[in-house]
Amino acid sequence: MIHLNHLTVTIDGQRLLDDICYQQRNSGIIGIMGPNGAGKSTLIKSMLGFLKHQGTACYQHKEMKQCRQYCSYIPQRSSIDVTFPITVEAVVRSGAYREKNDVNLEHQLEQFQLTDLKNRMLDTLSGGQLQRVLFARALMAEREVYFLDEPFVGIDYKSTDIIKDMLFKLKNDGKTVFIVHHDIESARTLFDEILLLNKKLILTGGPEILTDTNLKTVYFPEEERR
Repeated sequence: MIHLNHLTVTIDGQRLLDDICYQQRNSGIIGIMGPNGAGKSTLIKSMLGFLKHQGTACYQHKEMKQCRQYCSYIPQRSSIDVTFPITVEAVVRSGAYREKNDVNLEHQLEQFQLTDLKNRMLDTLSGGQLQRVLFARALMAEREVYFLDEPFVGIDYKSTDIIKDMLFKLKNDGKTVFIVHHDIESARTLFDEILLLNKKLILTGGPEILTDTNLKTVYFPEEERR
């Protein structure tokens, strides 16, 4: 389980995250939600130790940056250099750090419906196809915790359904998945737990916390002060 203790991130004098305290309750699919600039992606990166921070982020009572072998991170697609000359198969295969593991490779290509695309170059893929490639790569090496940064933004319905199916499979296998997410309606059926964030952790709980009052507090705090 993951425990955040007074996690704070300050870059160039700007406070991006302020005193985040959180104790993971159960495994499952956990949403990180809030307005633009709330620090959602920053939270994931600081948890994994990619960003310098104050406070601690622990997995099973150890600093998470020392436990990355148990974690897998899927960044936003916009951060991927699709012009790099590499095929779908090669990208997915690169997720297996220890050995080729051709059986697992074929399994991942099949379950993400990428078999017919395996010889395609990244720059020929749609946004949804590329997202499936990144997810398949992450599953090549079995991990306990997965971090996905806005995986559903700008992808087609087919890819959305495939990725959701994979998320529920991971949940059923006892894995934990943290997802930076925007869409409130889909969050009601996708997440077991939700973190409502706006530089501070405003509220955590199940989908029932997505009330109009709570959402207004998180997304429009300036109106609350009027």
